Amino acid sequence: MIKHYSDNKKNTKTRVIFICDNCKNEDSRNMKSHFRLKENNPDFNIDYCKKCWSSIRQKTPIARKRMSNAINEMIKNDPEWVKRNSESKKGKINLGETNGMKQEKSKRKVSQSRSKLMASGYNKEVSKQMKKAWKDGKFEGVRVGQSKWYKYTHSNGKTYKVQGTWELAFIKWLDENKMEFTCHRGRLNYMIGNQNHTYFPDFFVNEWNSYVDIKNEYHYSLQKDKFKALDRAGHNIKLIFKDELEKLINQKL
Repeated sequence: MIKHYSDNKKNTKTRVIFICDNCKNEDSRNMKSHFRLKENNPDFNIDYCKKCWSSIRQKTPIARKRMSNAINEMIKNDPEWVKRNSESKKGKINLGETNGMKQEKSKRKVSQSRSKLMASGYNKEVSKQMKKAWKDGKFEGVRVGQSKWYKYTHSNGKTYKVQGTWELAFIKWLDENKMEFTCHRGRLNYMIGNQNHTYFPDFFVNEWNSYVDIKNEYHYSLQKDKFKALDRAGHNIKLIFKDELEKLINQKL
C-alpha cells in the first residue's frame, strides 16, 4: 500500500514509500521501477518490499526459465561445471536437520498423501498389477535387493536369468547333471490368516517334482510363516541352504 512519494515532482529521482502488502514492513523504491515491476510482472500483483519480492521472483515461471537457460548455457560452455558443482555440495546438502524431509510440515504432507492413497485402494491396485507383471515374466532380470542377476547359457542353447551366485551355481549343477527345470516362472498362491499372498519360486525341478528355493538361513528365519503357509496350501517346496548347495555341487548324481 503506497503511503506517499518522496516529492511532488514525480520524476526519475522520485521514490515511492509504501507498506509491503505481504510482510507489512515499510520500504521504498524508485517510482518508475516500482510501476514498471507492476506492468511487466503478473506476479507483482501487490506492493512487495525488496525482500519479499526477491523470494517470490525466484519462483516465477519467467525467473525459472531464465535460470534454466543460464545453467544450460553454462554447461554448454563449461561441461565440467556439473561435476565441480556436485563435488562442492557433496556431504553438505540435505544432511541432518537441513534435510527437507525431516521438517514437520513435509512429514505431515507425505503422511497425508499416503493416507489418501491407501484409502483410495491404490496399494491394492499396485499389488494386483505387480503380481500380474511377475506372472507375465516382465520382471525377469530386474535386480531385487542386493543380489545381482546373471545370464546363464545352458547346454541346450537357451539363456536363463538367475539371481545371485548361489542360483548361478545351482543352475550350472542342474545343467551338468542333465536335469530338466524351469526358472523364475509362474507363481503360487497361499494364505496367511485371511490374507491372500503370492510366492514366486526360483526353480521347478522336474525329476524332484518340486519347487526349489535357494535360501540363506537369515532370510529363511524371517519367512518361516510364509513357507509353513505354502506347505499348508499343498505346494511342494525344497529349500536349499548354502551348506547343502556346496555339498550338492561337489558331488555327481
